[in-house]
Amino acid sequence: MLRFRQLRGRTRTDAARGLAKVRELLPPEYRPLTGPAIESQAATLAVDAAGLRYSVGDLRRLRLYSNAQMLAGEAYVKDGELYGVIIKRPSETLVSPERAAQSAVWAGYVGYSLEGSQRTDEFEQAVATAFNANLEELVRTSERTRLFLNEQRTHADAPTGPEVSAAGVLKDKSARTLMQAIKASGGLLVSDLPKQLPAGDRARIDEIQEKLLSSSLLEQETVIVCSKARTPVLRYASDEDAEALAALNVRCSCGQPVQGEKRERSVTVTKLGRSLVDKSRWMTVLLVEELRSLGVPLEHIFIEQLDGGDEMDCLAVIAGDTVLFELKDKEFSLGHAYSFAAKVGILRPDLSAVITTDKVGNDAREHFERAKKASMEGSRQRTLPVGSAPVFVEGVERLQDELRAIGSTLTLDDANMFFEDVFLQAALSPSRFIAQMSATDAASGSVEAVLPKPRRGGLSQPVKPAGGEA
Repeated sequence: MLRFRQLRGRTRTDAARGLAKVRELLPPEYRPLTGPAIESQAATLAVDAAGLRYSVGDLRRLRLYSNAQMLAGEAYVKDGELYGVIIKRPSETLVSPERAAQSAVWAGYVGYSLEGSQRTDEFEQAVATAFNANLEELVRTSERTRLFLNEQRTHADAPTGPEVSAAGVLKDKSARTLMQAIKASGGLLVSDLPKQLPAGDRARIDEIQEKLLSSSLLEQETVIVCSKARTPVLRYASDEDAEALAALNVRCSCGQPVQGEKRERSVTVTKLGRSLVDKSRWMTVLLVEELRSLGVPLEHIFIEQLDGGDEMDCLAVIAGDTVLFELKDKEFSLGHAYSFAAKVGILRPDLSAVITTDKVGNDAREHFERAKKASMEGSRQRTLPVGSAPVFVEGVERLQDELRAIGSTLTLDDANMFFEDVFLQAALSPSRFIAQMSATDAASGSVEAVLPKPRRGGLSQPVKPAGGEA
């Protein structure tokens, strides 16, 4: 999953001096990007690099910056991962004179290997030292997420090790089929187990049975079968129990001593097995564990939440956004689509996802496509947020990859916004380059360049050398 991390602090250090210090402090494995890029363009054009960058006025005009002025920035790449530092100054009309004298320094990282803050410690320390700033992490949250977290809902509990292991076994459809058959019967003879599976899976019965037993989803017992009625009459868990029965001279319903009746092995569902199979809770366990492995804290995972009488299978805050999950251990049909669309309309998550062990029916897909089109056209009766539709995950074996993709998608906007600001430092300003050309041509370099001022329509006014015609 793509990870993004950003920190901010305040500094009085000159932007250019601080950036040069960052470059000096970082090991050579960190390769700068924007500085060399603008220098290369200046060398190609045979002009001064300092005069090619966009001015604060240009940036405000192009990017509608009104609350802050971006002074400078630099990006670094290391091992295919991106690091950036930006220095901004707040608008003097919006803050106190004391704050206006300080700049904001931002440090950012985007990559796939972030574990806590360990991956970025080296870079963050260099920025903090160079700008003499105390950097604090900023975590963006959407408006919907802030409202949701303020409701103080009870978050999910961490699944136990046995639960996670057993849920992994139940990803096998044949294992779930066998579990359901044993649970419905209250126990089955081992000799009858192959009959519960499709013909193509019966050859795997020993393998499946062993996995279910070793994960404590099933437990074995011995059953005494009446030789006359050919029905189970008694079952026990161990040989010690059998010896105790013989000592008590227990008899079968047909009158024969039980030690003389036929014995067969049987299996029953354990307490753990029932807890995971009921309401397909094993899917919830898998989802919670996968979310935790992607760095989502338990405090941001909520299961089986009630909202207006509707039960939400799982709500999670990922990369600052609220994601609603619907879990189905069967085909996701049109009826399920109606119900889920209503939940989405009530909760208004930033993103929704349907996870099914089977497939999403075509009619269900078409329903969401129609709802999406109506929403984008401004329909009054919206069932989905504008322009949105659920992410469909067909098959739990794809769960990890799909969750990573969801997390990366939600991270992209934040990372793009940060690094677009940084990479503007590598962009050549056409108006400033043309101004240099014009001033040099007018007086063979003896006249100062007068930078063009943008007109209301966005075009630049021609440069007029002092005392002459343009």
